[in-house]
Amino acid sequence: MNPTTIVGLMLIMASSAVAQQPAKGGKTGAKVNGIITMFGGDSPVVGAGVTILNKSDYRFVTSTITEPDGKYEVGELTSGTGYFVKFCHDKFTPVFAEVTAPTTKNMTLNPRTETLVYWGKKADSLTAGKAVNHVSFGGTWEHLFDDSPVSPEGKAQVARVLKERGAKPELWGKDRQIISALFVAYSKADPMTLNTVEQALWSNETVSPGLDPLIIADIQAQRTMWQPVLRKQSPSDPCGDPYFPWRH
Repeated sequence: MNPTTIVGLMLIMASSAVAQQPAKGGKTGAKVNGIITMFGGDSPVVGAGVTILNKSDYRFVTSTITEPDGKYEVGELTSGTGYFVKFCHDKFTPVFAEVTAPTTKNMTLNPRTETLVYWGKKADSLTAGKAVNHVSFGGTWEHLFDDSPVSPEGKAQVARVLKERGAKPELWGKDRQIISALFVAYSKADPMTLNTVEQALWSNETVSPGLDPLIIADIQAQRTMWQPVLRKQSPSDPCGDPYFPWRH
């Protein structure tokens, strides 16, 4: 075989090898998977929506629904890329999370409405090993529901339980005055009316003038957080509207 032929074969082999490599920044089949359960046990949340969004502009990427065992999997994502994930179900408070594909992301959801016993268990889990009458507990309440958001009804029920256990928001310091006031407002509110109030605010309806303005502001802040997502929602997105997940 002459040198020219050998060089030609080497060039062909090199070109083939390059062609077989995935392009940088392209989809590589990376997956995000996990299981969604209800707080307070291992009960799977069946039929929950899982939506992947572009992290830079909230653009819809893909979505799926959890299986009967609460498991989900979405693929064809770009390895090493960050995404937002929405977890939703019409009976549970929706959750936002950040992930980098590929990864496993399990999630615990809280029902929008539940019994006092349930919310008592929620308070137990959130305060395990913490002294609720201590000044530092203000920071705990401030970030109480960061990883697993709770409905306004849930906040009111948990606040009432913590108040009964000796939580002292007046000790939380000047830098947490708003948080302290919000805690007090929720502890005094009627939990059974707050989900109706939340639905009214999401629907741009008027609410009772007797409700503490801090609670209204808190609910509206959640709605504001979701606005970029609502503007980018896709007909394929099962989490189109976080209060009415299945409505588009």
